[in-house]
Amino acid sequence: MVGSSGRRGRNPPAQGADMKVSLNWLTDYVEIPLSAAELGERLMHIGINLEEVLETDTDMVLDLEVTSNRPDCLGHLGVAREVAAMLGTAFRPPVLGKLPTKGKVSELAALEVQAPDLCPRYTARVLRGVKVGPSPQWMVERLEAVGLRSINNIVDVTNYVMMEYSQPLHSFDYDKLAGRKIVVRRARDGELLVSIDQTKCRLTPETLVIADAEKPVAIAGVMGGLNTEVGETTTAVLIESAQFDPLSVRRTSRGLQLMSESNYRFERGVDPVRVDEAGLRACQLILELAGGELAGGVLDAWAAPWRQPTVTLRPQRCDALLGMAIPPERQAELLGRLGLEPRLDDGKIVCKIPSHRGDLTREVDLIEEIARLEGYDKIPVGSRVTHAVRPMGLPTRVRRAVGQALSGAGFDEAQTYTF
Repeated sequence: MVGSSGRRGRNPPAQGADMKVSLNWLTDYVEIPLSAAELGERLMHIGINLEEVLETDTDMVLDLEVTSNRPDCLGHLGVAREVAAMLGTAFRPPVLGKLPTKGKVSELAALEVQAPDLCPRYTARVLRGVKVGPSPQWMVERLEAVGLRSINNIVDVTNYVMMEYSQPLHSFDYDKLAGRKIVVRRARDGELLVSIDQTKCRLTPETLVIADAEKPVAIAGVMGGLNTEVGETTTAVLIESAQFDPLSVRRTSRGLQLMSESNYRFERGVDPVRVDEAGLRACQLILELAGGELAGGVLDAWAAPWRQPTVTLRPQRCDALLGMAIPPERQAELLGRLGLEPRLDDGKIVCKIPSHRGDLTREVDLIEEIARLEGYDKIPVGSRVTHAVRPMGLPTRVRRAVGQALSGAGFDEAQTYTF
């Protein structure tokens, strides 16, 4: 959630830009037979703009511009999916397997979500007997390549998984949680919290907080509190992975003037299905790097579990919109590369939309995906453009008359660019 990157990492990226991708890291998930420059050029052809290629002592880093409708590409796994689809190669996500456990998390902690409208899903896992220390060199190099400083193995793991899954996490010192309880609630008017960057925050009922049995311990989706921070003496941690309302996170972040890599991602939306997977991935890495024992099970409050939508595409409509003929089988193949599980049904292509692609809601969205992968450069350019001449319609005449009347009454009209 409220990752420690808010204090020690790089500044949060600007609107619609800045996802640094390590080439060494990316090749964990997809085979890339291209140089960094060639890869960046190919990515631009499918709509992911390359700002620049940076070289470190041990890596090549692509600085990508990610549009606000593709939050899945704010993580290396999302970019790897795009590369695999573009190249027609296999996508290899991390294999979690069955982790060794001892005891039950339900016997160690309790979870209560009092504001499910602002926190659709919250998960928590507990590890005991961990040893906080420096991270291995490979993790330090990867974090530094994408602009994050190494802190310790626990904090680094949460930041690593955030840059892997585009899912912010937060680690609490378990022994500092009063009542061993997590309560997700609106703040009480006048409550105070000192964040991990030592900012004193006065909270309001519009602020969603993560609290223990007594007090707020984090500002949901933005930043953790200093009072439960993981440090050298920490021996047990509670790992949070959650989904928060994007608008609530944005309002809170701007209101408190707290910016972090976490709120940048929450404001654009996270994959609701992969919330717990990301938390489990963090536990896997912590067991490898810090030892300890993972309590069995997960505390999981999910107000409305995700239901997979379907979108239907008419191949003829795709051809008409793009101005070129693409066989239905080819259209289905390209959509299949994106994990949409297409099937031909009575002359139409029916696709199952994965949870990380919330931007695909209409037929035209699927057509755009086909155009991206087939190649925008293949779309024919006509030598002439024709427009049918029609008289001014009633809605236009009414709007113009209303505008003239209002202008005569002293009002001003502002015409802005659409998004």
